[in-house]
Amino acid sequence: MTVAIRITRDPALLAALHAACFADAWNEKAFAGILAMPGTLGWIAALDGAPAGFAVVRQAADEAEIISVGVVPEMRGRGMAGQLIRRAARGLENCATLFLEVSEHNRAARRLYRSLGFNEVGRRPKYYDNGADALVLARRLPFGCEADAPSLYSAGLNERDCTMPSNDQPSRLEQKCIDIGMRMTEQRRIIARVLSESEDHPDVEQVYQRASEVDENISIATVYRTVRMFEEANILERHDFGDGRARYEEAPVEHHDHLIDVNSGEVIEFRNEQIEELQRVVAEQLGYRLVGHRLELYGTRADRKND
Repeated sequence: MTVAIRITRDPALLAALHAACFADAWNEKAFAGILAMPGTLGWIAALDGAPAGFAVVRQAADEAEIISVGVVPEMRGRGMAGQLIRRAARGLENCATLFLEVSEHNRAARRLYRSLGFNEVGRRPKYYDNGADALVLARRLPFGCEADAPSLYSAGLNERDCTMPSNDQPSRLEQKCIDIGMRMTEQRRIIARVLSESEDHPDVEQVYQRASEVDENISIATVYRTVRMFEEANILERHDFGDGRARYEEAPVEHHDHLIDVNSGEVIEFRNEQIEELQRVVAEQLGYRLVGHRLELYGTRADRKND
């Protein structure tokens, strides 16, 4: 039996293989969006001509990430996943480090990645829907690529596509990420900076619009994923102000409450010591010790005339 590995840009094929490998399958539209991201390549492993495994890898500057890799159940245990990863790594040019994420409970995958030289460099608590942590693994790559391996550049990309702006001074949110050991790519840095500089409690669409003004290669999927990661790390707070949008702010050092203008959607932060004391008193009267609260007031400006 012969295993052939080749590049693919077919989202339908990748979606079909993903569905064969995983219960929580990504659809064709999702893969089309992923493949449209600069620096992204899909790879297919075919056994005697029949597709049996896949890998999707994205490179940005000198780092790359395995977005997804899988082998259909009946073909597992034959080394196909390792072949896919090695072949995809050879297709990266001037890449120093390859990253991936794996569930802490996926022992077979962890053994495979250990055998390929990956080491744990971080952990994302309760990252998966079942509550499992995601382990962030990394492996150093040799400089350059082999002559017979098509690089990302030969696939139609250029240096501009894989290089993002860098700021010397981290934003407040980025510094919080660094303090807890979170890996920060350039796109995550941009998203963190946008959130740190926002004073209007933006939703994900607004964060995406502002981040894409800095780097047009940032996708909305990256913004959704990054915002969720920040929220799960308790460095970003999510709010529902009754307008059907999840809105976000940097987790405050000191507690404050919110007043929402129902006409304009403006969110005003405030702190009132009388309210703070009253809530403590009410909790004590009911036999509780207050450990936290959230208060949202909704109103219209007093000087607004009735319609």
